[in-house]
Amino acid sequence: MKENRADLIAECRALIERKLNWGDSDYWSDSDFQTLSRLIHERTKVQLSITTLKRIWGKVSYSASPATSTLDALAGFLGYDSWRSFVANASPAKPKKRKFRWPLLIGSGCIVILFATVIMVRPSFLFRTAPQLSEISSALSSDDFSLSANVISQGIPTSVVFTYDARNSPTDSVFIQQHWDPNRRALVPKNGHTHTSIYYEPGFFNAKLVIGDQVIKEYPLLIPTEGWLATLNDFQSAPIHLEDGDFMEEGIIDVHPDIIEKYGLNPLSDVAEVKLFNVGQFPPIPANDFVFTAQVKSNSLSGRDPCRHIWIRLVNERMPIIFPLSINGCVSNLMVSNIDSVYSGKDHDLSGFGASVSDWVNVKCVSTKNHIRYYVDNRLAFEAPLLAEDKHIMGMIVGFSGGGALRNVRIKNGEKTIFEAFIN
Repeated sequence: MKENRADLIAECRALIERKLNWGDSDYWSDSDFQTLSRLIHERTKVQLSITTLKRIWGKVSYSASPATSTLDALAGFLGYDSWRSFVANASPAKPKKRKFRWPLLIGSGCIVILFATVIMVRPSFLFRTAPQLSEISSALSSDDFSLSANVISQGIPTSVVFTYDARNSPTDSVFIQQHWDPNRRALVPKNGHTHTSIYYEPGFFNAKLVIGDQVIKEYPLLIPTEGWLATLNDFQSAPIHLEDGDFMEEGIIDVHPDIIEKYGLNPLSDVAEVKLFNVGQFPPIPANDFVFTAQVKSNSLSGRDPCRHIWIRLVNERMPIIFPLSINGCVSNLMVSNIDSVYSGKDHDLSGFGASVSDWVNVKCVSTKNHIRYYVDNRLAFEAPLLAEDKHIMGMIVGFSGGGALRNVRIKNGEKTIFEAFIN
């Protein structure tokens, strides 16, 4: 029986990580914890702060034990009525052992053990077990299934109509998943053919047809913008789409704290993430031959995020190239991606991405052949191999914690400028 509370909390964390299927939690970013906070609130109606969740996951040093209300919310996210209910199920009392008495058949002067007789007659009856979903899924062929999609409207949000064929599924556990996040998975009838989903943000998505626990089919889906799009996310509901006049200025995109306040959020105390999107507005650029440059700065008033995080994602058919920034003291929380791999500030030196982000910061990402380099204010911040030769840059997403500004955006393929905006 588990009596150590720390062991029970560790087990709870492990179950949540398994449920989310986001990969190693050592590589979770602040954005991941914001998403987890939103998901817990949607399920339990209890709002756990990002700081609280990071304490639970050991990202923030904290000696006190979590409050019971916090543990109740975590257990509720896993489907339990309370933390006490979780503990009872995680460490069940062992039932008393009963002495087994063999049933006997007596006849013709001999004693026959009934159990042995049954085994001789039909052993498969006793030892046959129901196949697990993983066993069912592993035997499936993708050729027996189909998945396609059609974007039915321009602009964001947009609806996508999926057409699928899963009649050959041996189980009713058939799902259509919008993208990488298993929480965006919908159960669909295996004999059905149509399912519709709403996408609230643009980007490139690999929609999936899932049978049991196996991804059987994927369908590439590009949701483009019409020019630039800005959203404000408090992780309590669907993202708020800003009006052009709220962020578009002459030669610059700028989202001030007063704009955040205009939409009902307190820039000092509320979690507010601003995202700037430009997707599908230029020809695809080979990911192994491009130069991206821009200037960014934070307008954050600190508040809930004293680190003043900024990140740039270059959208492609796989995992985005992620270029992070923060104040110097927070580089341990950063995460870099190069399409093939993710590098965490927990076990890599990402100090080069620390900067005075309240001032304009020059960022540059250079990919040549099988190598990618990240520059901050003309200094090499990080470099890594790049193996994804067949991928293409199709857009960008720039994110700010608490607001920010963007200008002098340019993307080149070789010496040719493919896209530029807000050049000063």
